[in-house]
Amino acid sequence: MRPRTLITALAVGSLLASACGAVDGGESDPGVATTPPSASDDGAIAEAEDAGDVTAATIEQLRSLDPEVLTGAHDHDGEGHEHHDHDRSELFDLPSSVEPERIVIPTIGVDADVIDLGLSPNGEVEVPSDFDQAGWFDETPRPGRVGVSVITGHVDSRSGPAVFFRLAELSTGDRIEVHGTDGEVVEFEMREASQHAKSEFPVEDVFRSSDRPELILVTCGGVFDEQERSYRDNIIVTAERVDE
Repeated sequence: MRPRTLITALAVGSLLASACGAVDGGESDPGVATTPPSASDDGAIAEAEDAGDVTAATIEQLRSLDPEVLTGAHDHDGEGHEHHDHDRSELFDLPSSVEPERIVIPTIGVDADVIDLGLSPNGEVEVPSDFDQAGWFDETPRPGRVGVSVITGHVDSRSGPAVFFRLAELSTGDRIEVHGTDGEVVEFEMREASQHAKSEFPVEDVFRSSDRPELILVTCGGVFDEQERSYRDNIIVTAERVDE
């Protein structure tokens, strides 16, 4: 596995498989949320954790993957490769894509800003400082482009529900809009949702190649672990583009 690919994968695994709400000032305040993010009945709110810490389970899972799995999903290591080179619609008749600025999910009341997420200079993954913002991991394709784009968001904070608090309520066929900085909008349709223990985060299913434009949304969910001060699971929603 190439060094850049490994670093990126570990950082992403850290973001998606660690506790939600990982920013300064996100200390837990159990009981603030009126409805839990999944089947949990405790109503607890996730405490801030260090999103730069990669769990041992995540590391072992990544090490077990075929080296080409993550490289094929989004490879920046080729000579002369630049990020914008992926958008070749004029040459190959691919669907247009957007630089994400906003995400709208009418059925669950989401209308939020989207920021770019990358790696900080010390190698830790960036997270939104605003719990009402979502974040597009810019090592994945731009939304609308062939491939799997990944957008993450907090489920809650010490003060209450966050951007993806109701993500688990999405149903098959629900529409998801990603608005670009140029005013264009790409639409996706929810295909399926799944819930996984954070120790068993499906890296290979999330960071993969695809022959069509797909979108994956990720947040925390499941039962709130009072001892660990975090949710035990991740909620993963997969959608396919439908406006092309």
